[in-house]
Amino acid sequence: MSPRPSTPAKVYASEGAIVVHYDLDVAQARLSRRSAVSLPATVQAGWAHPGLPRLYIASSNATPFAAAPRDEHFLTALQADSSGKLSQIGESVRLGSRPVHMCLDRRGRHALVAYNDPANLTVHPIADDGSVGGALEQPAIALRKYPHQIKVSPADDLVVVCARGNDPTPTAPEDPGALHPFSYRDGRIREALPLTAPNGGFGFGPRNLDFHPTLPVAYVALERQNEVQAFGYGEHGFDPLPLSRATTLFGAQPVAKPMAGMVRAHPNGRFLYVANRTMGAITEDGRSNLALGGDDIAVFAIDPSGGQLTPLQRIDSEGVMPRTFGFDPSGRLLVVANHVPVTAWDGGEPRHVPQSLMLYRIGDDGRLTRARKYALSDAHASMFWTDVVGVGEAA
Repeated sequence: MSPRPSTPAKVYASEGAIVVHYDLDVAQARLSRRSAVSLPATVQAGWAHPGLPRLYIASSNATPFAAAPRDEHFLTALQADSSGKLSQIGESVRLGSRPVHMCLDRRGRHALVAYNDPANLTVHPIADDGSVGGALEQPAIALRKYPHQIKVSPADDLVVVCARGNDPTPTAPEDPGALHPFSYRDGRIREALPLTAPNGGFGFGPRNLDFHPTLPVAYVALERQNEVQAFGYGEHGFDPLPLSRATTLFGAQPVAKPMAGMVRAHPNGRFLYVANRTMGAITEDGRSNLALGGDDIAVFAIDPSGGQLTPLQRIDSEGVMPRTFGFDPSGRLLVVANHVPVTAWDGGEPRHVPQSLMLYRIGDDGRLTRARKYALSDAHASMFWTDVVGVGEAA
C-alpha cells in the first residue's frame, strides 16, 4: 500500500450537540477520549481545514428525528490546540434552514453549505483568524429535491451538489435525482453547468460523491439504488453517463431495506469504500424485530488506468447506520461511526445495539480486518459526523 509515515492523529465524532475529541493510536488501533466542546445545536456535518488545525461544523435543531422547534441553524469555526482540544473561533453564523452537508474549498478560504429544504447552497468566507462570515451573494441557483452533499473538485474549480431525489409513494411520484455541477472560483459560483441525470434522473439517487485523488473520475453512491457509479469529469462538469457501475450489495442480501451512503477513495487511489446502511430492525407481527447484517462497508479495487471498480469485500459494521467514516493520515486504519442505537426484539428477548465507533486495519490489498470496537452505551444522541484528522492537516 505504501502508506505514509505514521502521523499523530485525532478522531472527532459528534454526539448530538457536542464534538468529542479522541486521540488515535494507529499502531495499537486504540482510541482515548480526551475532551469535548458544545455546539449551539445538533451537529449535522463537519469539515477539517486542509492545512490548519481547525474544524468547521454545521449544526441544527431540525434533524430528521427532532420535534418542533426547527428554527436554529448554525455554522461554527473551531480551533484545535496542540493536544487536539477544541475551542470556538468567533461567533457562530446563523443559517436560514437545516444544513444537511458542508465542505471547505481546497485552499480553505471558503465554507460551502448545502440545504435540503428548501434546496439551496451558500458560500461563506473564512477570515485569516479562522472565523467564518455570512453568506456571500451568488447567482440564482436551482437544485432538484433533497440535496445531500456538496463538494469541491481537486482543482478547486468545480462545485457539485448531489441531489438524491425521492422514491415514489402511494400518493406522490418519484422525485428524480441529479448531480448539479457549477464552475467555481474563490468563493463565487460562476455558472451552472449541465446537470448529470441518466434517464432524466429517474432511478438515479446520488447521495454522496468522492473524487479520485489523481484520475479525472468521481465515484457516486446512489442511495436509492444501492450502487456506486464512476463518472468522468472536467471543465464541462460530469459526463452524462457513467464509465462503470457496481452494486454495493454483492454477496449476501440484507433482510432490512438497505441504503448506500458515504463513499471515499483511499488516499493512495487504489481502493474505494462505500457504506451500506439499514435501520437495523423490521416490523413483523406488529413488533420491531432486529434485522442485523445489512450495515457494512463495501470495498472495491480501482483500476489504475480507467478507474473501473472490482468488488473485494463487505465487512459488518457491528452496529446500525454507519453514516460517516475516515482514514488515518497513514492510510492504515479506517474509523467508522455507527450513528443510530436500536432496541428491538431478538427472538424472545429485547436487545439493545448501541452506537459505536469501529476501527479496521486496512491491508495492502485494501481489505479490512476488525481491529477494535467502542460501544457508546451512554450516548443518547445521533453521531451524524466523524472524521480522522492529522495533527496540523486535514484527513
